Amino acid sequence: MAGVTRPDDRGQLLLVGAFGLAVLLVVLAGVVNSAAYTDSLTTSTGDLNGGRDVAAFRADAGRAADGILGRVNDGPAPDYAAREDRFRDAVDNWSDAAGRQHAMDGTGVGVSVVGTTRGSRITQSTARPLTNASGTADWTVAAGVSDVRRARLNLSQSSLLDCGVGACYELVADDGTDVWRVTVGRLFVTVDGPAGTEQCAVTADPVVVDFRNETVNGDSCPALSFAEGLSTPYDIRIRNGDAATGTYRLTVDTDVDDDDGDFAAAGEPSVTPVVYAADVRVSYRTPRLTYATELRVDGGESDG
Repeated sequence: MAGVTRPDDRGQLLLVGAFGLAVLLVVLAGVVNSAAYTDSLTTSTGDLNGGRDVAAFRADAGRAADGILGRVNDGPAPDYAAREDRFRDAVDNWSDAAGRQHAMDGTGVGVSVVGTTRGSRITQSTARPLTNASGTADWTVAAGVSDVRRARLNLSQSSLLDCGVGACYELVADDGTDVWRVTVGRLFVTVDGPAGTEQCAVTADPVVVDFRNETVNGDSCPALSFAEGLSTPYDIRIRNGDAATGTYRLTVDTDVDDDDGDFAAAGEPSVTPVVYAADVRVSYRTPRLTYATELRVDGGESDG
C-alpha cells in the first residue's frame, strides 16, 4: 500500500545513512590530515609517481647541500662571510646543473639558500695544557651560545689531579642563573648541574670525554648531555686549564669574537669561523604537480 514503510525498508535506509556518514568522516579526516602537512604540495591528480620523484629529489638536494656545507666549512676561508658566499655559490651551481638535467623531462627544479647561522669551530689538536693562547688557566671559550656540537675532550690521565687534593680541570657552562660544570680528575668525571650531580669513573688513559655520545672512555655517562638544564644563551668557560693536558674540539652556534686574544693566530687553541647551519628551499614543478619545502642542513655535524 502506498505510504507504508516496511521494516526491511527502514533497515535499508538506516544502512545507507550509516554508509554516507562513514564516507563523510573519511573525507573530513583526509582534509584534516592534508592541512597538517608543513610542505606545500598541490597536484591536479593523485600522481603517485610524481610523489616518489619529489621525495627522491628532496633527498638528493638535502644530501647535496649538506655535503657542500661540510666541504665549504673544511676548506680555507678568511672569515664567515667568505664561507657563506662559497656555500651559496656552490648550491646555486648544483641547482643549475640539476635544473638542466630535469628540464629534459619537462620538470622544473631548484635549490636556493634561504638563510645561514654563524658558528665557530674551536679546537686544540696538539697536546698541551688547556689554557688560552697566552697560558691563562681561567678563560672564556665562547659567549652567547645556544647550541654545541661534537664536543670532545681527550686528556692525559697522568696530567690530571686527585680532586680531593688539588683544583681539577673544569669545563663550565653558565646562563647567568644556573651553572653546569664538568670536573675531570684522575679517577672520576663529575657533572654538576640543575638536574643534580653524577659521577662517572675513569677507566683508561687517555681520558676521553665524549659529550656527543655521552660517554667517558666509551662507558655511558648521561649527565654529559651538554649544558642540560640551562636556559639559552650561555657562556662556556674553562677553569684550571693548567690542571689538564690534552686535546679538545667543539663547534658552537655563535661567531666567536677573539678580542681578548684567547686563541692563537697560528697555533693552539684555534677558532675557525664556520656556517653552523643553513636553511635551503627546495622546489619541484611539473604540469601536474607543484612542491616546495625548506630543509635545514648542518654539514654532517649534527649530534642527533
